[in-house]
Amino acid sequence: MPDGSISNPARRRSVAVPIRRLSASEVRQAVDVLQAAHRQTDGSLSDRFDTARLFDHLYDSVFAQSAGQARFFVARPLFSSTIVGMFAYRPTWCSAHGWELAYLAVHPDWQGRGIGADLIQVVLAAVAEEGKAGDFIFVRAARPASFQRFGFSPCMGDPHLMVGKVGALAVAKPVAEGV
Repeated sequence: MPDGSISNPARRRSVAVPIRRLSASEVRQAVDVLQAAHRQTDGSLSDRFDTARLFDHLYDSVFAQSAGQARFFVARPLFSSTIVGMFAYRPTWCSAHGWELAYLAVHPDWQGRGIGADLIQVVLAAVAEEGKAGDFIFVRAARPASFQRFGFSPCMGDPHLMVGKVGALAVAKPVAEGV
């Protein structure tokens, strides 16, 4: 297919997809991936994935390089202009020594190939570089097992609220372009 997607997602289990920071020219595609990945079976989306809200948030993250701004990463296959996944991190509002992970999304056509795990690895490595050992990392995960394998554990009795610490998580140093 010309857009870089593969019609049979089961055809390849694991694929190497370069990951790098989001650019302004990719915001439209990033919004599309977030919405496709989080659309309910009835076609609805939570207010969090409202198009205008996402556009504002993503453009702000690209242009307003403030300390509290989210840092977005995108996955795009070689020889393709199509973004297939994304993930972000930012300093958390609840602690001076904490980070929050958010907006993990892999387009449904590309799920099950290890792209989500690669995005998690890149973002955790970026947090480890920017943060310091012992900083908390929080994530609200629809699929907690995806984070448990990196060393996160449930927090405050909520199985979907996961916490880990910089320096204590299983993080390889993946290569991310333009980090």
